[in-house]
Amino acid sequence: GGHLVTIQSAAENKFLYEFFSTDPKFTRKDERGTLYGPMIGLYQPTGSSEPRGGWTWITGEPLGFTAWAPGNPDNHRGRQNRARFFLNGNLVRPGSAPRLWDDTSNGMWGLGYIVEIE
Repeated sequence: GGHLVTIQSAAENKFLYEFFSTDPKFTRKDERGTLYGPMIGLYQPTGSSEPRGGWTWITGEPLGFTAWAPGNPDNHRGRQNRARFFLNGNLVRPGSAPRLWDDTSNGMWGLGYIVEIE
């Protein structure tokens, strides 16, 4: 069994982005220089208070650590209820990886998922 990854510490977050950021198939840079990465197991159940309410791990683990990018979650266009790795173009430097999180929708650039195997 397995599930989308849950992240409980800054060290775990760092390990994960260093792991996937070496493979260009897991990141995308848009025209503004923003970096997008794979999806993680964080979601916002229907009916939660937007934009910050109700976020939970897919396993039901408590949300003890977050790495939201500045201004996120923002529920852009009223349809963002999943989380992914992300780095705003203003923070990108040579060698940067999408190390923070963004709320997103299922339809935005399928760059993969990080799965935890039990």
